[in-house]
Amino acid sequence: RLPVKAEVQRSPSLGGRPLVIAHGAGSRRVVLDASTHAQGVNPGMLLSEALSQCKNAILVEPDPVYYRSVFGLALDAIEALGADVEEENLGHATVQVAGLELLYGGEDRLIEALLLAVPRFLAPRIGVGPSKFVASVAAHQAKPGHSSRAPSDLQAFLDPLPVNLLPVPWQTIAKLHGFGLRTLG
Repeated sequence: RLPVKAEVQRSPSLGGRPLVIAHGAGSRRVVLDASTHAQGVNPGMLLSEALSQCKNAILVEPDPVYYRSVFGLALDAIEALGADVEEENLGHATVQVAGLELLYGGEDRLIEALLLAVPRFLAPRIGVGPSKFVASVAAHQAKPGHSSRAPSDLQAFLDPLPVNLLPVPWQTIAKLHGFGLRTLG
C-alpha cells in the first residue's frame, strides 16, 4: 500500500478515507492502490468495478515519480544496514539477511533494525520464511510496524489464506473466484 501511504503522508486529510489511486486511460483505467477503507477494492481491478464496490471512493491521480522516490529512500535505508535488497515491485522488496544476524546480535535485533530503518509512516511489515512467497505471505499477516515468521507447517499456514495473496494479476484472481476457489488450500 505504498502509494496510498505516500499520498496520505503528503495530504493528511486523506487519512481514514476510502482512497483509490487508478492509472490508465478511458475504460481501461485500473486500480493501482486503494486504502483499507475502500471496501472491496483491490489493486489490478478495473476502476469501473472498483467504483461499483465503493461508491464513495476518493479518486487520486497517481504520482509514480513521488512513489518511486519514497520507496527509494526506504530501500536505501535498508541497504545502509548492509542487507542485500531486491525490489519485487513498488513497496515490496526481498531482503537477503544471511549472516547479518551476527552483526546485529541475533535475528530479532536485525529485524528490529530493518523495521526502524524504514520511514514510520510506511508502517513496514516483515515476513520471514523459507521462500519469497512464504515470506511475503508472512509479512501480510504481520501487524503494521511488526514482523511475522511462517511456521514450519507451511500447508496448515497457507491453506486457509485467500487466493488474493497470489502474485498474479487481478484478472486471474477474479477467475479463481469465478471457479469458487477462494483459499490457497
